[in-house]
Amino acid sequence: MVIKNLKLKNYRRFRHLELEFPENIIGILGGNGSGKTTIVESIGWCLYGNRIRRTDKQDIRSQFCDFSDECAVELIFMLSGNEYRIVRRLKGKSASVEAAIYLAGGTEPEAVQERGVNEYIEKLLNLDYRSFFISVFARQKELAALSTFQPEERRKSIARLINIEAIDRARIAVRSDRKSKEDTSNGMQTSLKDEEQLKIQQKEKTAELVRLRQTQTELQQQFDNAKSRFDQFKEEFEKLTKKRDAHHRIVAQIEKWDSMLKQNQLREKSHIEKIKAIERAKQEFERLKPKLDEYKVVQREKEKLDKASSRYYQLQALTQEKQRILHQITREKFRVTKLIEELKAYENTDQILADLEKSIKELEKQLEFLRQELSKNQGLVANITAKGKDIRQKKEKIKQLGPESPCPVCTRPLKEHYEPVLSKFDKELAELRQQYVQLGGVEKELKEKIENIELQIKQGRPQRDALLQMQEQFKEREEQLIQYKQSFEDLNQNLKEVEKTIAEIGKIEYDEKTHKSLQKKYKELTEQRDQLLKHEENVKRLDQEKEELDQIREQIENLKENINQETDALKALNYDENNYLTVRKKVEEAQQRIDSIKEEIHQVDQKIIASQKDIEKITDELAVNKKLKQEINKLKKEIVYLDSLDYHFGIFRQELAGRIRPLIAGRAAELLHLTTQGRYSIMELDEDYNIYVYDQTMRFPLARFSGGEQDLVNLCLRVAISQVVAERSGKSQINFIVLDEIFGSQDEQRKNLVLAALQQLSSQFRQIFIITHVEGIKDALPVIVSVKEKSTMESSAEIVW
Repeated sequence: MVIKNLKLKNYRRFRHLELEFPENIIGILGGNGSGKTTIVESIGWCLYGNRIRRTDKQDIRSQFCDFSDECAVELIFMLSGNEYRIVRRLKGKSASVEAAIYLAGGTEPEAVQERGVNEYIEKLLNLDYRSFFISVFARQKELAALSTFQPEERRKSIARLINIEAIDRARIAVRSDRKSKEDTSNGMQTSLKDEEQLKIQQKEKTAELVRLRQTQTELQQQFDNAKSRFDQFKEEFEKLTKKRDAHHRIVAQIEKWDSMLKQNQLREKSHIEKIKAIERAKQEFERLKPKLDEYKVVQREKEKLDKASSRYYQLQALTQEKQRILHQITREKFRVTKLIEELKAYENTDQILADLEKSIKELEKQLEFLRQELSKNQGLVANITAKGKDIRQKKEKIKQLGPESPCPVCTRPLKEHYEPVLSKFDKELAELRQQYVQLGGVEKELKEKIENIELQIKQGRPQRDALLQMQEQFKEREEQLIQYKQSFEDLNQNLKEVEKTIAEIGKIEYDEKTHKSLQKKYKELTEQRDQLLKHEENVKRLDQEKEELDQIREQIENLKENINQETDALKALNYDENNYLTVRKKVEEAQQRIDSIKEEIHQVDQKIIASQKDIEKITDELAVNKKLKQEINKLKKEIVYLDSLDYHFGIFRQELAGRIRPLIAGRAAELLHLTTQGRYSIMELDEDYNIYVYDQTMRFPLARFSGGEQDLVNLCLRVAISQVVAERSGKSQINFIVLDEIFGSQDEQRKNLVLAALQQLSSQFRQIFIITHVEGIKDALPVIVSVKEKSTMESSAEIVW
C-alpha cells in the first residue's frame, strides 16, 4: 500500500489542504501543536472511520467552522497494482458520517456508508484498524519501552503491540466468569431452606384456615340480626329528623326577619337626622350665595395676571440664556484659533514616516536573506562534519584491523590496497577541513552583517513609533477642530433663536405685589365657593331623603307582620327535642353494634388472607428450593468447563509467544544487518524480551553498545514488530511506515545514525514518514512537508523538495 494523494477540508486545524506524496523518505516538520500528527491520523480516519479518533467526532470538524460546513478527507492510494480513492465526510449538527470508496476508472462506488466502507477496507487490507496502526505507526515511547523499561513492563508493552494481550484479557474474563459463578453457587447454597420444616408449617397453616372460615360464618349471622334491628329504628328517626329540620328553618327565618327589623329601625333614625342637617345647610346656602358673583370677578383678574407673570419670567430667563451663549461663543472662538496653530507643528509627518517605513522594510528583507544564507551555510557545515566523522571512523576501523580489513565497497580484504585507501581517506579529510574553514569564514562574515542590520532596525523602530504616535495626535487634533467649529456654529444658531424669541415677547407690564394680593383673595373666595357648592348638593337631596324614609317605615310594618305569621306556624308544628334525641341514641347504638361485628368480620377476613398467603409462600419456597438445587448443579458443571478453558488458554499463550519471539528477533536481525552494512547480523530475545546482539561470534546485552547503536537496534526491533503484526493479520503489502517523534532528545550523532539507517530501510518501505519538530534534520531529508500555524486554531502545510 502506497499513499498517493491526501485532501483535507475543515479537518481539525486545516481549512483546505492537498498533498501529493512521492515514494521516498518524507519528513513532516513543524512546531509542537501545529498539526503534524493530524495529517497522518487523517489517513487512518479516512480508512477506518471514527474508531481511531482521539476525541469526540464533533471535535474532528475545525473549530473555525459552523455546523453547516462540511468536514471531509479524501485519500488516493495504490494497492496490488490498483488505485483506490476513498472519501469520508461529516455533515450537519449531529456530525453524521458519509463514506464511499472507488476503484480507479469506475464511476460507481465499491462500497458506501460508514459500515460498508469499514468492512470493505478491512477485507481489502486484511487488517483490522488496531493491527493497521501497530503495523504503520511507531512512536518514541514505544522505542524506549523496548530497552529502558523493566522486564515486566517491557513484556506487557510488546504483548500489547503483537496482540498477545488479547489472550490475557480472555483468561481474565474466563477467571472472572468462574469466580462469579462460584460466588453465585455459594450464595444459592446459603439460600436453601429446610424442606421438612416447610412441610410442617404448611400443614399447620391449612388447619388454621379451616377454623377461621367457621368463625367467619358465625359472625355473618350476627351481622344480619343487628342490621334488621337498625333498620327499624332508622325509619322512625328519619321522620323526626324532617320535623326537626322544619323547626330549625322557621326559627332561622324569624331570627333573620327580626335582624332586618332592627336594621331598618336604625336606618329610620339615621334618615331623620340627615333631613334635619340638610334643612340647616339650606339656610347656610342662602347666606353664602352672593359671594359667587364676587368669586367670578376675582377669577378673571387673576387669570390675566397669571399670563403676564408667565411672559415676564420667560423674558428674564431668555435674557440670561443670551448672556450665557455669548460667553460660550467667545470661549469656542479661542479654542479654534489655538488648535489651528497646534496643527501647523504636524506638517510633513506622513512623508517622513513613509521614508522610514521603506528603509526598515528594505533592511528586514536583507536580514531575511542573510539568515537564509547562514542557515544554508550551517547545513553544509553539519554535512561536512558528518562526512568527516564517517570517514575517520572507517579509517580507524581499517587501521585497527590492518591490511586484512574488508574493503568498504566490495567487502574483500584490502591487502595491497590498504595504504592507498588510507591515503584516499586522508586526502578526503584534508579537503573537508579546507571546506570547513572556508565555510567558517563565510559564517562569521554573515553573522557580522546580520548583527549590523539588526542594530539599524532596532534604532529605526523607536523613530517610527514616535512618528506613528504624532500621526495619531494629529488625527485627534483634526477631529477636535471639527467638533469645535460645529459647536461654534450651533451656538451662533442658538443665539439667533433666543434673540428672535425676546423680540417676539416685547415689553411686559407686571406688578408682582398686586398679583400676590389677588391670589390670596382668590384662595379665600374659592374656599367659600366650595362650601356653597357642597350645601347646594345637599339641598337637592332633601326630597329624595324624605321619600327613602317613607319606604323604610313601610318595610318595618311588613317585617312585623311576617314575624307574627312564622311564630304561629312554629306553635302548630309541635316539635319535641327530647323525643328526637332518644330515638337518635337508639339508632347510634344499633350502628355501633353493626360496626363492631363488621370489624370482627374484617379481622377474620384479614387472617384468612394472611393464612392463604403463608400457604402460598411456603409452596413457592418449596418450588424455589427445587429450582436452586438444579441451578447449583448446572453452575458446578460450568465451573469445571471454565477451569479447563483457563488451562488451555495458558498453554496456547505460551506456545504463541514462543513462536512469535524468534520470528520478531529474526526480522529485526535482518533489518539490523541491512542498516549496519553487515556489522551486526544476529539478534536474540529472551522470555522477558531482553535484547541481545552478536558482535562477530560474541553475544552481548544491548546495554554494552553505544547510545546510537541502541537506538538503531530499538528502531529495527519496532519495525520488525510492525512487519510481523501485518503478516499475521493478513496478506496485504503495507509499503509505508510512520515514525512519530522517534528522535526524542538525541544528540546530532545519534540523529545522523538513525537517518542513515532509514536510508537503508527505504529498500523495504517505499514510503517512510518521519514526524518531528527537530529542524536540524531538514537538510538531510529528500522531501519535507512543512507545517506552519496560521493562527491559534488554523494551520497550513506544503511539500518542499
